[in-house]
Amino acid sequence: MGKRDQVMLIVGGSSGMGLATAKLTVNNGFRVIIASRSQAKLDAALNKIDSQNATAYRVDTLDEKSTAELFEKVGIIDHLVITAAETDFLSIKTSSANEVKGLFDSRYFGPFRVIQAALEHMDPAGSITLFSGTAGVKAIKEYEVLASISAAIDGLARTLALTLAPIRVNSISPGLIDTPAIRSDSGGDDDATAVGNEMPTVLADRVAHRGIFVSDAMGLVEEGGSGLGPAEAAARLGVSTSQLVALLRREPTALQTVNTAREQLALRPLR
Repeated sequence: MGKRDQVMLIVGGSSGMGLATAKLTVNNGFRVIIASRSQAKLDAALNKIDSQNATAYRVDTLDEKSTAELFEKVGIIDHLVITAAETDFLSIKTSSANEVKGLFDSRYFGPFRVIQAALEHMDPAGSITLFSGTAGVKAIKEYEVLASISAAIDGLARTLALTLAPIRVNSISPGLIDTPAIRSDSGGDDDATAVGNEMPTVLADRVAHRGIFVSDAMGLVEEGGSGLGPAEAAARLGVSTSQLVALLRREPTALQTVNTAREQLALRPLR
């Protein structure tokens, strides 16, 4: 199956990183399906994507029935990207356990439900991309709730990379992203800028490029058994071998997945 025939489902694709990813992938010849809770946002996103290769469906990832119904509509997919999640910055000092449970339900169990429902609809040569957070690997004062959720997502991705092989599973920790959700949750542009002074923001379209690059890099390097080694993979991606390995090192799940596949092919691991 060529790249132009592949289908990518982006849950959370109506805004922010999800919308940026949808624009990028549809321009690269994928058939893109975006899904989110808001029909109004989906309609607006389709206008921005402006392609006959893009479709949209409403889904509530907090509801198992709604999530299952989504996959009955989309059928077989090659790639799954999940960016949908609440962005509340909760602290142990001011938040109740129920509030924290609610955020876990959105940011961890939401993706969990989506992946569970997707299993029978994924092409074995496909990929799943999750988004966690830098707080999961670097302690940030008063980010203990997001740190816990991010670590849980990273742990899920690392283990699913083994459980679901040959499907590639990766989690990306992009940092604080300049998206409508972040600005809304922080109280507006001024507050978002104040947060950004402590943790610089990154534009959503740059994260989309990075996510697609990681996915492509993993796929190419894993094809080593058919003669495509790291050097050739790097050349095909337009970077040096050292740049390719350095990027995969920054995404531990991607590196683990690649090395697991290379070990099965009796190839030396990348380090």
